[in-house]
Amino acid sequence: RHHFQKWSKINSPLCLEDLRPLTLYRSSIYKHKKDLQLEYGFQVNISMDKYDNAKLTFLKMPLTKYFNRPHQMKYHNLCKNLKPPHGVGSLLGLGLKFCIQPPTPSPDILDKSFDRFFRDVRLRYHFTGIPDEIQEPMVDKKIYVKSTWDPKRQENEGLETNLHNFRREL
Repeated sequence: RHHFQKWSKINSPLCLEDLRPLTLYRSSIYKHKKDLQLEYGFQVNISMDKYDNAKLTFLKMPLTKYFNRPHQMKYHNLCKNLKPPHGVGSLLGLGLKFCIQPPTPSPDILDKSFDRFFRDVRLRYHFTGIPDEIQEPMVDKKIYVKSTWDPKRQENEGLETNLHNFRREL
């Protein structure tokens, strides 16, 4: 009987209410750490001194990020109502001549893309004029295996010429 009273006291609504501040505290710490990670790029371990934290942060940092760090992080925020996004200081610190460029695609990726596009065009040309019931019979999508069949390339001279010209122009 004594154990039952103890158990019911632990599971009472009052005990769950007592845990709510702890949960709010933990969630606010998590949010604060996440904000620090977004703002500065690292989190501080409060159980370590500042030199160990700095050493740990620099050890985790990739070399390219270390050597390409912006040197001038200060800027004047002239906005009265809007808050600039996270990381704007490091972006502005790269200088006025910094230009964001997407990576250029490698020739392998372009070749694969062209081959896929040409196959799709040839398939569409091959199956034009055929009723949909014949093209796609009832297929169970769960056991569907993609076909690697490639239609004949010399089926239409005009189509092949246009595809070749398209690739040459790009």
